Amino acid sequence: QSQKLGLRTIPEPNVKSAYRAGFCAFAGRDRNGRQLVWVRMRYCRVREIGVKLAVKNTWMCLDAAVQDPDTVRNGLTFVYDFNGLGPANITANVFDIKTTLVAVGLSHPSQIREVVFLNCS
Repeated sequence: QSQKLGLRTIPEPNVKSAYRAGFCAFAGRDRNGRQLVWVRMRYCRVREIGVKLAVKNTWMCLDAAVQDPDTVRNGLTFVYDFNGLGPANITANVFDIKTTLVAVGLSHPSQIREVVFLNCS
């Protein structure tokens, strides 16, 4: 999937800049002891950075998560925080949505056990 998406062609400074924006980060563990990956959608300006960079940043966070043997065994929990979500943070392009869901949900070796959607104010 990485080759198909062309993730290796994304310049490293772009990756670091988007990662520092803080849209995808670790946030402790859930009630079952699984690693929490917190996705703050207001910091993911997909129209500016593009789907490829958003996927690569998410994969970087997942790569870090699977360094923990407990996370490999038990999986992790994704929390999507929609607080501050606006038009710059979403796309209506069905193909981009499908690409993102397949790349994150099915093409990474991590085990996503639970997905939570919320609006933290």
